[in-house]
Amino acid sequence: MLTGSAPTADSKKGLSTGRATFDWTNRFDRSFSRFTPFAEVGIANTIADSRLFKRPYTSLGFNTHFQAGGNFDLWKFFSAGASAYDILPSGQQTIFSKVVKSQETTGSADIARDNGYSAWLDANPTACLDLELGYTHSAHNALNAVSFSVGVNLGHLVRKGPRQ
Repeated sequence: MLTGSAPTADSKKGLSTGRATFDWTNRFDRSFSRFTPFAEVGIANTIADSRLFKRPYTSLGFNTHFQAGGNFDLWKFFSAGASAYDILPSGQQTIFSKVVKSQETTGSADIARDNGYSAWLDANPTACLDLELGYTHSAHNALNAVSFSVGVNLGHLVRKGPRQ
């Protein structure tokens, strides 16, 4: 998947790098009965937030990133998963804080390096509703994050049409 962004937010508030960014990620997965292992590898000029982890900063600088894990279908509409990730920057990096206004730090690749792990529980009680509880630990930054998300498949609702 190739994603990009335009510099539309304020870099002094850490909401943007002030430059166009890209992330090209390839995902490989294969189901074996109820277990689906996966691996992702990508290159980018920013460190993108994941669905479970919103970093307290944005970054600008080339990096490669890796993630590997698996998802296991527990019962009917419940599943659990876990993964580990590694972000390997190279060259000059710039970090824009989302916490401290106007804090911008430029330095070597070490300031943007990160690795850690995530775990999640997922429930799909209906075909159009997805509930997810997640935990992420960033080992390099010593950060812990708990997340909860609700997803609604609007396409399924539209195709289903009004009830008679």
